[in-house]
Amino acid sequence: MVDTVAINNKFALDMKMGPVFQTTVIPLMGGYEDRNQDWQVALWRYDVELKNRPLSEIRSFMAHVLGRRGSMHIFPLRDPLDSTLTDENIGTGDGVTTEFQITKTYADADRPYRRPLAIVSSLVVKVAGVTKVEGSNYAQGDGWIAFANAPTVGQAITVSCDFLIPVRYESDVNPITLPIGPGTSNAFASAGPFTLMERPVAKPTLVAPPATLAISGTPVLTAGKDVAYAGFTVSGIAGHPPYTYSVHSGSLPAGITLDSSTGVVSGTATTIGTSSGIVIRVTDNVGATADLASFSINVTVVDPSFSSVVLLCGFDGTDGATSATDDSNLAHALTFVGNAQIDTFTSKFGGSSLLLDGNGDRVTAADSAGWSFGTGEFTIEGFFRFSAHDGTVGLVTQWFTSVPGWAFFFDGGQLFFRGADAVSSTRDSGKHTFSPTLNQWYHLAVDRTSAGAIRIYVDGVMVAGATGYTWNLWNAAHPLWIGGINGFAAYDMAGWVDELRITKGVARYASDSGFAVPTAAYPRI
Repeated sequence: MVDTVAINNKFALDMKMGPVFQTTVIPLMGGYEDRNQDWQVALWRYDVELKNRPLSEIRSFMAHVLGRRGSMHIFPLRDPLDSTLTDENIGTGDGVTTEFQITKTYADADRPYRRPLAIVSSLVVKVAGVTKVEGSNYAQGDGWIAFANAPTVGQAITVSCDFLIPVRYESDVNPITLPIGPGTSNAFASAGPFTLMERPVAKPTLVAPPATLAISGTPVLTAGKDVAYAGFTVSGIAGHPPYTYSVHSGSLPAGITLDSSTGVVSGTATTIGTSSGIVIRVTDNVGATADLASFSINVTVVDPSFSSVVLLCGFDGTDGATSATDDSNLAHALTFVGNAQIDTFTSKFGGSSLLLDGNGDRVTAADSAGWSFGTGEFTIEGFFRFSAHDGTVGLVTQWFTSVPGWAFFFDGGQLFFRGADAVSSTRDSGKHTFSPTLNQWYHLAVDRTSAGAIRIYVDGVMVAGATGYTWNLWNAAHPLWIGGINGFAAYDMAGWVDELRITKGVARYASDSGFAVPTAAYPRI
């Protein structure tokens, strides 16, 4: 503990002063010596003598000695050479350290010296040039600063202040010399010489103020209508808990709510659309607030079986382009063959579709486990528009002349599914005699259930089917063809294809009553 009563600045008159180290020097043979730095930090020594000072000042000195109980108690001294710092660098942030000692650096090319300071006033603390507020950003005491938030890597910590030096009387005896002769009312007297020694002050235990209130959380920006929202949690950081959470601006989609106590955002969205400008706020126990960055949540129709989709092609792109994207999680590479191209003349959704001219055109994807249905469920579907046909058209197939696999196609004016359960053994679904009107879009689909019920659909109407279709469909190592059958040129398709989807492991419709044909592009989530 350092007393607050400073010695009068007049006592610095005629002061002799300087830093004192303690070094143990051991002489060795041959004139060599061994040196040990006992003190890594210098302690300043001040030699003082009050000569011919008014008795009032001498009495003040005597009272100061008595108040300090001789050499017992430390008190502040103003160093006549060093008493201020201006934007002095005391450290650099590393993102972890929160406590820094106030020091003054004395320049030296070989060994600059940093003098620790313990008694400061008029303190201004800056981090990266920005002034911080005591009590909010940091606490300080006995020459140390404790930040609420650790300065980040590379940030300079600087201070400006006035400072005093903690010293004590070196001796318990500090004599006073009185004048000789009568008439002492206006007499002068002397004290000393005496010595003041700087004393180190122990590092205090500082309690930094709570870190500035902040909020964290990563919003989930998409939600499915009538599907449980994935949700997220916002959390208050630092400040003064407990916290209260609220939607400060904007609004969450209908059906999704924020728990004001836990910060959990959850629920089931009930309306399609985008909710924009949502700002979630945390308020702590003393009324401080922090806001999460504004965000939007887009509610769309989602596909609960999207993880089972093995091919999803919307054939979106610029007119004449010869590439497209598989939007399934497998992201197959698609190869355009012949004159196959993206066409903006017509489409079911999205403004473009795949155009095939019926003469060697097709789009292929390499062999994949996604095309191997085994005994499981599957659904193949898409929108097709024919510019010409003779009742023999390959829609989506994985087939080859010598090693068949499966095919969804027209043959002899009949629409059906054919699958191989061995190299030379094939099985057909029920067949539907179908002569599509040219230049009209149709939704064509086939699915199979785990019980072996296979159905063919045209525009959502079940037009053919069979039971007992439990065959283990042959895993033919062939590429997938869109718009033809490998090895059979007569099955090349002339027309357009849009929103083609293959789902492995799910019979999406599985109904003799049919289903409502999609009125928008298939969900991509």
